[in-house]
Amino acid sequence: MKKHLFYFIVFLAVGLVSCDENSTVGDLPSCIQDEIEGAQKLKQSEASVIEYLYNGERVFGFDPGVVYPDIMSTIVNEDCEVICQFGGIAGLNTCPDFQENAEEIGVVWQGN
Repeated sequence: MKKHLFYFIVFLAVGLVSCDENSTVGDLPSCIQDEIEGAQKLKQSEASVIEYLYNGERVFGFDPGVVYPDIMSTIVNEDCEVICQFGGIAGLNTCPDFQENAEEIGVVWQGN
């Protein structure tokens, strides 16, 4: 009986955590939701979305993880407008002040 109770509690805890993650993802801009869905379909385990405050604006960074050498991370605002891009083979950085001026709010989503 104790074994069944233990499994029930673990199952309940996992279910509550899953619901919490889904409600957070629902608050994201549609372009970020699309990126998350694509990463989940491709099983990109190193992909992530981080929320920042940058120049007084709420922005989201999608890092696709290690997919291919020339991939870039993109920062978008709540209207899905591209604010910054980083990476690629050439080392593109369209917001050189991002590291100094962006305040990380937290990880919104991370691939499993």
